[in-house]
Amino acid sequence: MHKLEQQLEGEIDKLLDLADRQDEQDQAIDLDIPEEIKRREDRLARIRAARKVVEERASERYKKEKEDYEQKMQKRQEKQTGKKTSGRAPKEPVNTPKKKDLLIGDMKKDQSEFVLKGKAGEAYLT
Repeated sequence: MHKLEQQLEGEIDKLLDLADRQDEQDQAIDLDIPEEIKRREDRLARIRAARKVVEERASERYKKEKEDYEQKMQKRQEKQTGKKTSGRAPKEPVNTPKKKDLLIGDMKKDQSEFVLKGKAGEAYLT
């Protein structure tokens, strides 16, 4: 999502430069520049709101996974009697958003819905 934000910010800057040049040259272009700028700024705001929701979900998931991990490690320590413990050690959770943090199913009514598009799984608000 950061890549998309940077792209939109770049497009907004280009459109502002184009608007300045159009004002200077006083030539008509088949593009409603103020409307395009507004559209991109709105889209950028929606993407930032989506990223905030995804990061909040990831943070909540991480806290839960961290508690589970610590409980598993505590039980593993208690079982340890000097011998090598059997089984794999639990993996420590990572505090980064995962694809499941983008899912629509459990969103609250006051939040906008996400639609996953593209191979990269970028989240867009609808």
